[in-house]
Amino acid sequence: MQNIASELLLITTSLSTLKNKRQVINIFLESLNELFSGIIFHWHDFKDLKIDTYFPVATRKHTFGYIEIEGNLLNNPKQTAHLQNALQILAIILERLEQDLLLKKQRDELQKIVNRQTTDLLQKNKALGIANKELSKNNKTLKKLNKKYENEINRRKILEKKLYDSDKFFSHSIDMLCIAGFDGYFKMLNPAWEKTLGWSIKELLSKPWIYFVHPNDVEATNKIKSTIIDGHVAYQFVNRFIGKDGSVKWLSWNSFPHTKEKIMFGVARDITEFRQVEQNLKRIEWMLNPENIKRKQKENKEWESAYGDLTELNTNGLIKYSIEKSILHDLAGDYLTLLETSSAIYEKNGDYALGLFSSGWCRFLDNASRKLCNTNNNSEAINSGKWLCHESCWSDTSKKAMAEGRPVDIKCSGGINLYAVPIYAFGDIVGAINFGYGNPPTDEVSLNEIAKKYNVKVEELLELAKKYETRPPYIINLAKKRLKSSARLIGALVERKLIQDDLNKSEENALKSAALLEGVFDAIPDIIGVQDTNHNIISYNKAGYDLLNIKKGEEAGKKCFKLIGRKEPCNECASTLAIKTKKAAQIEKYVPEMKIWIEARSYPILDEKGEVSLIIEHLRDITDRKHAREKIQTLTQAIEQSPNSIIITNKEAQIEYINPIVEKISGYSKAELIGQNPRIFASGKTPEKIYREMWNTLLSGKIWQGEFQNRKKNGELYWESATISPVIDQKGNISNYLAIREDITERKRFEKELINAKEKAEESDRLKTSFLANMSHEIRTPMNSIMGFASLLPEEESRELMSQYANIIVSNSEQLVHIIDDIVLYSRLQTRLLSYIPTQFVVQELLTDVKQMFNLPEYQKTVELLIEPGELLSQKINTDYEKLRQIFTNLISNAFKYTLKGSITIGYKKIKNKSVFFVKDTGIGIPKGEEKRVFERFYRGSNVNKGHIGGTGLGLSIVQELIGLLNGEIWVESEKNKGSTFFIQLPNIMLT
Repeated sequence: MQNIASELLLITTSLSTLKNKRQVINIFLESLNELFSGIIFHWHDFKDLKIDTYFPVATRKHTFGYIEIEGNLLNNPKQTAHLQNALQILAIILERLEQDLLLKKQRDELQKIVNRQTTDLLQKNKALGIANKELSKNNKTLKKLNKKYENEINRRKILEKKLYDSDKFFSHSIDMLCIAGFDGYFKMLNPAWEKTLGWSIKELLSKPWIYFVHPNDVEATNKIKSTIIDGHVAYQFVNRFIGKDGSVKWLSWNSFPHTKEKIMFGVARDITEFRQVEQNLKRIEWMLNPENIKRKQKENKEWESAYGDLTELNTNGLIKYSIEKSILHDLAGDYLTLLETSSAIYEKNGDYALGLFSSGWCRFLDNASRKLCNTNNNSEAINSGKWLCHESCWSDTSKKAMAEGRPVDIKCSGGINLYAVPIYAFGDIVGAINFGYGNPPTDEVSLNEIAKKYNVKVEELLELAKKYETRPPYIINLAKKRLKSSARLIGALVERKLIQDDLNKSEENALKSAALLEGVFDAIPDIIGVQDTNHNIISYNKAGYDLLNIKKGEEAGKKCFKLIGRKEPCNECASTLAIKTKKAAQIEKYVPEMKIWIEARSYPILDEKGEVSLIIEHLRDITDRKHAREKIQTLTQAIEQSPNSIIITNKEAQIEYINPIVEKISGYSKAELIGQNPRIFASGKTPEKIYREMWNTLLSGKIWQGEFQNRKKNGELYWESATISPVIDQKGNISNYLAIREDITERKRFEKELINAKEKAEESDRLKTSFLANMSHEIRTPMNSIMGFASLLPEEESRELMSQYANIIVSNSEQLVHIIDDIVLYSRLQTRLLSYIPTQFVVQELLTDVKQMFNLPEYQKTVELLIEPGELLSQKINTDYEKLRQIFTNLISNAFKYTLKGSITIGYKKIKNKSVFFVKDTGIGIPKGEEKRVFERFYRGSNVNKGHIGGTGLGLSIVQELIGLLNGEIWVESEKNKGSTFFIQLPNIMLT
């Protein structure tokens, strides 16, 4: 038999090398027919209902076919089992073959798609190269413009350098620069992060950077982070960040590790626009045709309006005065090439600085609306309000954009969109620039409306609309950006012109300003000095001469450190640091020779080669500030490290300061509490009377002390002892309130525990006294009977009476023993001397055992004890047999005691899918509302005639304690005069 199993394993193993499904099946059947003599195997692709004996070849998800068996194989279970194992392996091999074929088909399809997309991409790249050539031509125009103003810019830089040598302005990188820790948090960020993502620097620093990464890029980002931490540099890693407004930004990264400091430097560039360009490349292919661009540019240059040039009405406009018309034409033509609509540049008063019409639609409607004015005078036409295109361009968009100081985007009367941007120069609006965009309408309703408004034919409008080539949203957005750039460039050119005019005036006033600056220089109370790179002093202002007690000229050629009495340079020197770094430097240091603290700032002056030529030194005496700062720091540390909560509010009770312990105790962060009223801690448990007393005390200028029950952020209650005092300013008015609060929750809890312990001890003592009194009474009754009849026995001669007395003595002795047993058992339960000893047994055995205990004549007179039959009685369970039997014994004894006729039924069943024992009687029942009290010690029910029915009242208390030991629960359902049912549920007792 082992040989058959081995042969089947070898057969199925060899089949795994084959690649054809039918070949695998045929070889497998041939091998089976050879291996099992006297048995024939056939293959069926579909199930034949006529066949009685067959085996399916299948996985859990798919059936491949069926093998018919002719012979007595099924009489041999081991051979059948080996065959079934072989069929399972065959099914796996067939499933793998199908998966391989499917994967091969998918790979072939994917390869075709990749080849097709690669070809498309090569064609698009070629078209993009043509577009780049056109962009290069546009850049040449800008270079000419920059060349023209190069001399003016150089002159301005020279003058600015002379005027602002005392201060340096640092430009910020347009790239996103950061320093991040290996712990996953940003440490430093430049402003470009706020501009790109919308998150504030504070928000970006407060959370791990992975929080801002797009969920689909988190895994790749973490892998790159691990690579960088291992000391590798990451180049051009691309991922997505989520902006504050929910937008997605594509970033390209270069990151460099500093493993010693456990930080990394990163440079990220926003490539979202580049990604969008790639996605929309297909939509602008028609624009990449150089012939189309040349044709549009030629049309723009050759077209002239029928009414002439409106810029001739502009006599003294700032934009027209500052910038040549050809330059304005080039700036506007940059985005008109993309849009093929119209554009206008306006002065602040509405005069035209430029007007262009690139599309046939705009040209047609502009001429049509000009005719509606019924005048040959352009000024009258503009003021008539009938020139619809002018009204849309000026009144509805450009004028509104200047009034609101922001871009305006509307639907014009001609059916397309108009977008206008204000032009700023030195922060003031000097004009506006706009363009039209969007598809002309083609629906009948819109065309009829426009035709009626402009007094033209619908057919002409429809023909013009069909000629317009659609622009994708990306091109429109790009044109809007270019329009904004053009507005900024126009503003910059206006500024340059104004600067040029101002420079001419500034040169005239330079000599006058020099004398004024020297006076201002000497009026500065701080020490200002100029020195060379060897620390030789060139000059000081008046404050410097006064501090050093020298006259002007005495400092010339002397070292700065020698002027204060030193022979060697200072160890800490801002000027030395500024010379070394070529950047402004600042330090604080103590000068023992002069017994003062100074704040020294040094600013390097660079020559044309970028080398330091002079140092401007700014010194300030900060001795008093230093001492005050040290005192404040000491006090601050004391408050910050205080174990008590410290809160400072303003006079309106708004929190201005908290120390760290407040955050720890309350669960609120500092950001959540600053500006809030302390009532944020209120739980509603502290009486309003206390708050009124507190405010009456504080407003009278006195200190208040008391306790609050407050609530933490998570809803947890806690106690605080508070001392609150008003802070009085120099005028005698309350300016703030200071609260010092101590968490006394533990103290309150301890006090409550002491009170509870005291009450529990008193209750225990009362119960002990009651228990002893009850037991004394219960024991004394049978004892008195025993002692009384025992004393009569010696004097009694009648054997009949002696036998009667003896029976009474035995009965009372048994009652006394039962009472003592109950007391001992209850005592052992109370002191936890009994242990839980589980065993395995059948339910029927337990119930039968219990029933036999009550098969005595005294129990069977008028009441019958029954076991309720059921399937669960044969169930094996695991619990403490003896204690469960004791529970049944007590419950059944009680049932016999309070049941005069009828039956007592015991059993085991399921209630709500839980296994439960029960004892049911037809006795006197329990009055409503007393179902729980019957389990109290000594309580026997208000309907029990205690003179006729004996008992201590401990039986059910013992049952409850025993069930507690078994980790179970007991409850009773009862109706007065109809009987009671006690239910017992024990956890996890049923065995499978």
